[in-house]
Amino acid sequence: MSMKKSLFLCGALFALTAFVGCSDDDDPKVEAPTLKLSTNVVTVSADGTGAVVEVTTNQTSWKASRPEADVWCVLKQEDNKLSVSATANETLTARTTKVTVIAGTGSDAKTEEITVTQSAANAYLTVEGLEADVPVRLDAAGTVIEFTINTNAATWSATRPETDIWCTLTQDGNKLKIQAEAYTEDAERTTKITISGGAEPVSFDVVQKGEVPAAPIYAITIPTDFSKSYVQKVMVNGVKVAEICKEYIRTADESVDAQMIIAYPVINGQTDLTKGLVIENGGNVVWNLDDNTCAYIAGEATEALTTVYLEEGNWLTTVENTTVETAIEAELLVDTRPGDTKWSYKITKIGTQYWMAENLKARSYLDGTAIPRLGDSEWMSTESGAYRYPYSNEEIFLTNGAFYNGYTMYEKKGLAPEGWIVPSDVEWEKLVTYVGPTNTSGKKFRSSANGAWNTGDHTNVTGFSAIGAGYYGGTATGDADDGKRTYWWSTTKGTDPMVDRGKESPKAYPLATGGPGLMNDPFDMQTWVKSYEFGFSIRCVKQGVSIVK
Repeated sequence: MSMKKSLFLCGALFALTAFVGCSDDDDPKVEAPTLKLSTNVVTVSADGTGAVVEVTTNQTSWKASRPEADVWCVLKQEDNKLSVSATANETLTARTTKVTVIAGTGSDAKTEEITVTQSAANAYLTVEGLEADVPVRLDAAGTVIEFTINTNAATWSATRPETDIWCTLTQDGNKLKIQAEAYTEDAERTTKITISGGAEPVSFDVVQKGEVPAAPIYAITIPTDFSKSYVQKVMVNGVKVAEICKEYIRTADESVDAQMIIAYPVINGQTDLTKGLVIENGGNVVWNLDDNTCAYIAGEATEALTTVYLEEGNWLTTVENTTVETAIEAELLVDTRPGDTKWSYKITKIGTQYWMAENLKARSYLDGTAIPRLGDSEWMSTESGAYRYPYSNEEIFLTNGAFYNGYTMYEKKGLAPEGWIVPSDVEWEKLVTYVGPTNTSGKKFRSSANGAWNTGDHTNVTGFSAIGAGYYGGTATGDADDGKRTYWWSTTKGTDPMVDRGKESPKAYPLATGGPGLMNDPFDMQTWVKSYEFGFSIRCVKQGVSIVK
């Protein structure tokens, strides 16, 4: 057989053998994925301790996953084991997630789920810094004390009895601030605080020990300028604590007869006239309200005091403790009645009385009703209140005040500023009696300002600052006696057969300089009954002055 034929036979035999070896009965079979878990439920403790799940599969690999949001659940794969644990759960709420285990790929993949539940934490509530069975103590000032509240509850609260409003609780995050109003009594007060939040509430007492504060000592610099008012008020935080008066002091025996600067304590808005301090020498002035007299005791200081101190209504000339600074302001009568200019009047203290040191300028009554300003003919015919400018000149009015007829002061609408009155004979005679003999006292009342009077001796030691405003005598005389004389109305009425045919009419108090045809320097105690038609000035006196008990 030839070589060629031999090769052909061998190739045919090989092909036949290959065909037989590739039959369908010889194909290998692909095995489907299998997956089995030792458990499908895992419970994790609150501290995060979990369990190990055994994974059985015919696949060479598998994977486990959980939702991305549930980061608290921790998964760890090692060989055929899945470790399921968690971060600590500090809340009071259990939490759950689903873990998915997959073996294989594609549509043949096998899937199992594990339900993982982590237990809630045990509730706790503590107050950091609080000692057991020891009350929290606040100082008398009520200074804040802060505690840290440790709890795993979502919220917490601190409460105290509703009636104990003196104690204030403030919650800020996990901080509790406890404070109180200042307690100025020599005693203790107690309240109970309860903190709630998840666990058993925590309660404790808060005690505040009161303390009577040391009385403040006020440092007062004595003023030297009394041009705005003869009475100066001493102020601390808007409260009047004293007043300083440049006033006329005259004792009953006339051993003292001079203008002095006297300081008085003010207690609850009332001037204590029994504790006058003489600035000139450190002495004392004590007033008797019943008879309008004073007792004067000279001090031993050789120089006038420039700074004095006030503690609980008592005067001191030296101190060692810290003092409270004060402010000095002019004491003015500010008339705020509606419908008129806001007039401010100087004040002077004479004896136990406080007088306006200027004539009244009111052009409306206290209720705001305008007071008619009348000309000559209307003035003489009216039987109701009216005023006029002296000499029909507004500039003179601004200095001298208004002339009022006798009806004006009796109007029920009110003429005097609030808290003041138009004086009666009682107030006038009290004033004149204190100042002294009427034949020599006029100069003590008359202003020494240039142009206030034409002639005469004017010391004005009382601060009354009377000016020769003159008067209006009706159509017969018109405005008269400017610079020579002045009259002030009294609300007391009297009769004079020469006046209004003997009908009851108001009285007036005159003051004049000496000279022909005029009075000889008095406040004339023989007050004059005058017709309602006269136009006179008005001075007002403070109502209701009393001695501090």
